[in-house]
Amino acid sequence: MSTLETALDILDCFHPDSPELAVTEVARRLGIPKSTASRVLKTMAHRGLTEQCQDSKRYSVGPLPLRLGQLYRARTKTLDLVAAAVERLAAETGFTGYVGALDGTDLVILRMTQGRYPVQIVLEPGYRVPAFATAMGLALLARETDAMLRTMLPSVMVHAPTGLRKSRAALLGDLAAVRRQGWADVSEATFPGIRAVAAAVGGAQDQHPVGLALSFPAGAADAAEQVRIVAQVVAAANRIAAQTGDPLRKRPVTVTEGAGAVARQHVARSIVPRRAAQSKQSATGKSR
Repeated sequence: MSTLETALDILDCFHPDSPELAVTEVARRLGIPKSTASRVLKTMAHRGLTEQCQDSKRYSVGPLPLRLGQLYRARTKTLDLVAAAVERLAAETGFTGYVGALDGTDLVILRMTQGRYPVQIVLEPGYRVPAFATAMGLALLARETDAMLRTMLPSVMVHAPTGLRKSRAALLGDLAAVRRQGWADVSEATFPGIRAVAAAVGGAQDQHPVGLALSFPAGAADAAEQVRIVAQVVAAANRIAAQTGDPLRKRPVTVTEGAGAVARQHVARSIVPRRAAQSKQSATGKSR
């Protein structure tokens, strides 16, 4: 093993649960001689990769990795990362992927990637819809504090094309659940028979949060497949958050059994016929 590989392995030993390590701990974790661990740690400290506490003689991560991380994150654009992730998700699942952001209390679609599935609701970039009525909008709104949301949102929100109404108090309850699980899903809210699963990510450099979503006919995926879709969307958001240093997604979100229960409810629920006005599609959204 080269010195460089040993140094990288040593850096990988540091963790939020073990921010400081003694030479003997590093040697034990890596299965290397104590003399080797001591020599490499001293070299790393000299170059700023680690630093040693003079009192305890234990080592911690030094300033150089932080500076390198800041440089990386400064050039990493959240929007580009999300767009690339959505393209991969659409290719993997065959369903339509979307990228969007908030404009006030509206969700605006920024990019769209079509999948292979024959039935799709295609919303072109620029399409605007009240955020409360969409999975991606919920994921983005959940990043705001309740105090901010109370100033942003009216007491009652309405999606005129479908007649969907939601009180601000009820929405705040929904957003609390989205924050706890780290993702959002909506079924048949704006388009009959269509379900969407979404997450949102931001950056450490005050980058505007961006949402990602997969949209698909509810009948196109059974409960197990819908859980996999949730897991794929969440995993993509976790990877992006790790790259951008998203302060609201510091710990990777995991998909729990609750996702399976939600998916089973969606699969079991019959599609309720809506008024003719509800089935009309937006001028920018067309079924394909």
